[in-house]
Amino acid sequence: MARSITTNGTTLYLTADVEDRYTRFDFNTGPGAGSAYSTASYNGAGLRVFHHDVWGNNHSLQYNGRAPGASLLSDNTNVYTPGISQRNLATGQSRFFITDGQGSLRGTNDSRQTSTKQPSSRGRLFCLGR
Repeated sequence: MARSITTNGTTLYLTADVEDRYTRFDFNTGPGAGSAYSTASYNGAGLRVFHHDVWGNNHSLQYNGRAPGASLLSDNTNVYTPGISQRNLATGQSRFFITDGQGSLRGTNDSRQTSTKQPSSRGRLFCLGR
């Protein structure tokens, strides 16, 4: 099954498997036609276990368990502490997740205390961190 989305003149073609999981993304070239693409593979439990990005990099994804909803621990680029932080393996830079009382992500904060602004549940922007 293929779908497409166009935004600001850029078209993204999405290809899904029989379980409606996206397996290929093509940019501006049509399904399966171009060099700017990304692919994904899944295990029997439905977790994405492999990702090939548009720059030609391959990522093997490692999870905390095999069941659906298991936490992502590593993707060959970052190491994740579920619900707390992610660390880039190349730079050593860490980003920390800021969540609300229900566990929804509201922003991120890096080791330099640089914060992001995220909309509140009512759509208002607020600043996180210091």
